[in-house]
Amino acid sequence: MLPPPLSVQLANGPEYEVVVILDSKIVHNKLYYLVDWLGYPPNDRTWELVGNVCNAQTLVDNFHRQYPNKSNPTMLTTTSTRRSQKRDSVMNT
Repeated sequence: MLPPPLSVQLANGPEYEVVVILDSKIVHNKLYYLVDWLGYPPNDRTWELVGNVCNAQTLVDNFHRQYPNKSNPTMLTTTSTRRSQKRDSVMNT
């Protein structure tokens, strides 16, 4: 059995290295990325909120260049956008 990968200890907890961003999705208007972690097997990949991969921005950018139609920050709706869409749909019924 291999020892766990080393992490960098930060003030708010350990930080692990991202190998690659594999996928993205939006759930309840929140963007998540499927992350492959350095030193961990594929079954330890996790879905992480966008804010949890902010130190891997180059990998996020590479992912979106390679898969431009996958979920991305521009697909998130703001509260005001959702309200106007809801108002418009009510007015059209």
